[in-house]
Amino acid sequence: MFVKATCEEVGISSKKVLEYIKTLESYNLKTHSIIMARGNKIFAETYYAPFNKDFKHRMYSVSKSFVAIGVGLAEQEGLLSLDDKFMDYFPEYINENVNDRFFEATIKDMLSMQTFMVDYGIWWGKEDRAKAYFTKSSRQIPGTNFFYDSSGSFLLGCLVEKVTKKPLLEYLKEKVLIDIGFSKDSYCLIAPGGHSHSDSGVMCTSRDLLIFARLLMNKGEYNGKRYINEKFMTDVISKQTETNCTDIISPYDSHGYGYFVWKMPRDGFALFGMANQYAICDTKTDFIFIINSENMDNNSTSKTGTTIILHELYKTIINNLDSPLSENKEDAKELEDYLSTRKLICLEGETKSPILNKINGVKYVTEPNPMGIEYIKIDINDEKGIMEYKNKDGINKLEFGMGYNVFSKFPGKKRMSIIASVYEDGQYDCATSAIWNEENKLHILSQIIDTYMGSLFIALGFKDDRVSISMHKHSQRILDEYSGYAIGKKEI
Repeated sequence: MFVKATCEEVGISSKKVLEYIKTLESYNLKTHSIIMARGNKIFAETYYAPFNKDFKHRMYSVSKSFVAIGVGLAEQEGLLSLDDKFMDYFPEYINENVNDRFFEATIKDMLSMQTFMVDYGIWWGKEDRAKAYFTKSSRQIPGTNFFYDSSGSFLLGCLVEKVTKKPLLEYLKEKVLIDIGFSKDSYCLIAPGGHSHSDSGVMCTSRDLLIFARLLMNKGEYNGKRYINEKFMTDVISKQTETNCTDIISPYDSHGYGYFVWKMPRDGFALFGMANQYAICDTKTDFIFIINSENMDNNSTSKTGTTIILHELYKTIINNLDSPLSENKEDAKELEDYLSTRKLICLEGETKSPILNKINGVKYVTEPNPMGIEYIKIDINDEKGIMEYKNKDGINKLEFGMGYNVFSKFPGKKRMSIIASVYEDGQYDCATSAIWNEENKLHILSQIIDTYMGSLFIALGFKDDRVSISMHKHSQRILDEYSGYAIGKKEI
């Protein structure tokens, strides 16, 4: 369906698009890919190497929108009704915690995040995530207030799998996705208990997300063929409930909520995923913006990145989309060249320090610390370095480039498997860079670029024969042992 076009052809200058992308980069956002399309014309597309068009990126909560389409398809096949009571599909989980409000909620209530649950049980590490949802009683009347019930959307994914007897994404691929060009090898992570990790685990390409967003923008139609009834799809992207029910001011999540879809300014809508996985759909200009990133804040959210990405998008791109412009080959070439040379962000700055000879190769034995690190040693040779340290996994070596990324395996013996919260033997792919922020302060950034993603910030401050160590991870459920402070002293 999609074809390439110049920016001017779709009604915006190449300079504006270049300005937007450079603005995001000026904030040091960890962007992995960007696509901009108007109608069936892609006018900007870039991947930050080593990311590429075939990389299956985790979509986090964008996955919830796939659940909504699964519900719509199942309703279309007569396998359920939106007015059905949610608990009718989960009799096996009825227990002493299940009060009357559980039985009051409909599928529609769950789809619009007006659920009965505001305090569901912790599922991480449990044998059955679905069962964990029912370990606390309801404290909200269903169909009233908005509450972002992530596990409730997971349960709706389980419901679809129950009635179709197929994994959620495989069902969607069979009914519509493969036919419209979605990747055949896309997949979904698994939750403990065997159901798809459907509120957070869809793994697909950036182009796949563009295709999916276009299906929603077209209200269930693609290339002239209808796949899902228009009434349901209209409801998906229409406001079903208010979301501004707290005192937190946010310009981009206070426009209401549809069926696992956020409403946006100008009656648009968006698919939002943690760490800035976004499909922004502006219906007035027939514009779709796709971005995949890893911008987690300290609490594993992405509010800072969200504000920057969306504010600049509306100001620089959406508000300037107009009728086709005269072609400008020079500007178009400048943009094309720029987009073709994007690379994953790394630390940039001073790569030399006068204290290097004093600290290079020195073993610093550490006092007891939350990371369980027993010693640390830095070896920098020319423009490449190694941080050696010992923890519960033994002696580890993390490679880094001075002012550029070194791609390697992050130290450790275990990695998260395709089943969330279950570990397997292995290591994560990572990209690591370092600079001297000051002559006695070495900063290291290691980015996990794998099925699970996150970042680790390491600061080493040297003074006489000692070192202060600061480690902070920005990730969800990985790198948990790398968080805290330590002091090391030169081994005698």
